Amino acid sequence: MTPGTPIKIFVVEDEALLRELLANLLASIEDFELVGTAGDGDSALAAMKIRRPDVVLMDLHLGDGPNGIQIGLKAQEDNSQLAIIVLTSVPQTLDAASVILDGGARWSYLSKKTLLGISALERTIRSAAEGMSVFDPTIVEVARRDASAGLSQMTGQQIEVLSYLAQGYSNEGVGLNLGISTRTVDYHLQEIYNRLENTREPDMNPRVHAALWFARQATLSAGDSAMPDSSGARRPRPR
Repeated sequence: MTPGTPIKIFVVEDEALLRELLANLLASIEDFELVGTAGDGDSALAAMKIRRPDVVLMDLHLGDGPNGIQIGLKAQEDNSQLAIIVLTSVPQTLDAASVILDGGARWSYLSKKTLLGISALERTIRSAAEGMSVFDPTIVEVARRDASAGLSQMTGQQIEVLSYLAQGYSNEGVGLNLGISTRTVDYHLQEIYNRLENTREPDMNPRVHAALWFARQATLSAGDSAMPDSSGARRPRPR
């Protein structure tokens, strides 16, 4: 994005009341530009081709049609720079997040309960517009608790830094939450990037990679090989 230009946002939500509430909220925030809303996937895809948003808030479940992940993947085929924030109220937090994590960069995940905090939603949108992947605190908390899923290579403070990074905080925000200087945050992040260097694809931003890697620890702890379908059977995770 060009500095100083408004962040163009599109909302896809099948519940009319929530769609209207989100639209009104986003339209009231300085340097956010609401460019459209839709209640289903087909009309969303058609409108986004014209409106060209920077960020889309995408409901995970959209009635009988394609779900939000399927619509998001199609939208990114037309606009590879589109950032997608998936919204869901379903309790299967880790199952939904694992699919999003497979999408890689420019995918974020929020529980609709998080929408009660305007500052969290605003921070997520701004971070997503800058190319970050941001994850709901429920995912972050699982990852932070489970050092056995790969976090054991990190120090306690590095894990705390990662937990705020994955929620979309800037370095200054991480420092304020942890009571440490921005310079110390910078140091910890560089150490983290160095530790994760061998797992990062050459063209991926280290900060994005660190956030994705950290959030993935929650899905690893829940069982990364498969997830249940509605019948309870195991099925491969969609790609």
